[in-house]
Amino acid sequence: MKGKETCIFQVGRHVLHVVGLDGRWVATVDGMLVDGWFTTTSEAWTAGVTEADRLDRSRGETVTGTTGLGLG
Repeated sequence: MKGKETCIFQVGRHVLHVVGLDGRWVATVDGMLVDGWFTTTSEAWTAGVTEADRLDRSRGETVTGTTGLGLG
């Protein structure tokens, strides 16, 4: 088994975790798993940002930007 990698980002008011294990990547937004798994970090990041945007828009807000918080 290859090592687990984690990237953490601030997306507006949300925290996005992108976690990779054995060549597959998943994303969580505020601790909730985004549906599916991805083959690249960027695909998982995009899915997470899209979900954060969807959550904000459902509340009448918009995502203001992303900030990398480092590796976990």
